[in-house]
Amino acid sequence: MSRADAYFVSFPKSGRTWVRVFYHAYLAKLSGREFSLDADAFPEHPRLFFTHDRWEHQRLPGRWNFIRGRHLIPPKERLNKKIILMARDPRDVIVSLYFHLSKRPHDFRWTPQPMNEMLRDPAFGIGHIIELMNGWLAEWHGRPNFKLLRYRDCKADAAGEFGKLLEFLGLSPVNDAALAYALEFSSFENMQAREASGTFREDVLSAGNPEDAESFKTRRGKVGGFIDYFSPEDLAFTREAMKKLDSRFGFAA
Repeated sequence: MSRADAYFVSFPKSGRTWVRVFYHAYLAKLSGREFSLDADAFPEHPRLFFTHDRWEHQRLPGRWNFIRGRHLIPPKERLNKKIILMARDPRDVIVSLYFHLSKRPHDFRWTPQPMNEMLRDPAFGIGHIIELMNGWLAEWHGRPNFKLLRYRDCKADAAGEFGKLLEFLGLSPVNDAALAYALEFSSFENMQAREASGTFREDVLSAGNPEDAESFKTRRGKVGGFIDYFSPEDLAFTREAMKKLDSRFGFAA
């Protein structure tokens, strides 16, 4: 972690894979090299470390790892290096996280349960998501080395938002040809097609079950898609929970 030039922090299923593929596709085009998720493949460019920070620290097994703070960005780096926080509507996060945990291999300490129960679970539910998001924003908001990136804004204007991200990382001026290439390479349709065909070499980008679209890493990517999965009672529960989310995120209850 200490080798990173900047940190990309997010709760799981908030769009991290999309940004990660975009960024490395941009560096690949810029460098004239083959695409890779390995940061060592592009040593001359800013090393962006992707982490779930406190979530991984709390939810991955290993008491000794927890005690020594593994998966946490080191205190000094939290203060001095650039931080990007990716925020997605917690209601959409819950749905996507449920399918990830129930249909894809993972190491998280999760006991299978129905989605409506997971929604209310103190360790995996919407309340915990909001708690972590609020904590991250309270820690970093207002600092010159901090950038808040919203998933919905990226869906509405990927070129604009990702271009600003590159500039924040010090990659100015943005190379238009590399940007266009990376946007196409990381588009939802292209990533899902590659996942379905198994053409990605990285295991993290492989489908849990090629016959089950709900097991894909790039599953739906829809803003507001939670409405298709929650009952009226669930929606009422989420509306109350969303009132506790920091208003600076800009998500309406």
